Amino acid sequence: MTRPSQVEDIVRRISATDSKIDILINSAGVMIKHPVLEIPEETWDHIIDVNLKGTFLCTQAVARSMIARGYGRIVNFSSGQVKGNATNSAYAASKGGVEALTRTFALELKQLNLDVTVNAVEPGGTDTPMWRRGKSAEYIQRSLESGHIRGADHMTAAMLYLMSPASRSMNGCLIDRDFIPPL
Repeated sequence: MTRPSQVEDIVRRISATDSKIDILINSAGVMIKHPVLEIPEETWDHIIDVNLKGTFLCTQAVARSMIARGYGRIVNFSSGQVKGNATNSAYAASKGGVEALTRTFALELKQLNLDVTVNAVEPGGTDTPMWRRGKSAEYIQRSLESGHIRGADHMTAAMLYLMSPASRSMNGCLIDRDFIPPL
């Protein structure tokens, strides 16, 4: 979601059902590879809109209701691509922005002295449809067997912890895949 009205409408509809949003996971992401000197502006804007602006809008909208209740957990997905990767400048920039946004939201919400936290995870190479696109079955199998690419469930323990009340003291942190043992 890249328009404030979209996000506000969804939050409003959820609130109208007497439901509350205790947990927000911002995991949307698009990756379209282009050399940095050749990336079309429209492609750059699309990637930034989905990966960074969408995270900002959803976090902003949901954090308001979490603040009102004094409780909430927000977990954003970053990427190892933040460190840079040829042909992936927009994706790297967007995920670097997600990390900065995570820390900024965490610092601002911490000042309110509520049980609302904002953290990020960097899952590393993960077996998803986006990762599989254009790869041979043999390459996928080798990557999974070597541990270079992990199943989507490898972040389960970290995600469950970050979504739980036990994670109250963890705020503005980035959990890197290398610190999480495979299941």
